[in-house]
Amino acid sequence: MKKLIKNNKYLENIARKIYSFIPYDKRKLDKYFYEFTTLLKESEKKSLEEVKAYQFKKLKEMVDIAYYHTGFYKKYIHGELYK
Repeated sequence: MKKLIKNNKYLENIARKIYSFIPYDKRKLDKYFYEFTTLLKESEKKSLEEVKAYQFKKLKEMVDIAYYHTGFYKKYIHGELYK
């Protein structure tokens, strides 16, 4: 699609005009930025216990990923690294 538009100046001008209607911040900031800002806004309303529970859940997810996808952490957790 991009190749077709780049080869045709008329289509390229139309695409540029359509693209210009999208607000700048929506074009330059990706979905992860908006997901993170939504998370921040939601966490402002939560209690300290809810925030700690969320943080613990995310920490557990990271440890699980490290354990199941890297040999280093699997050996480290089982104490086999320094034997």
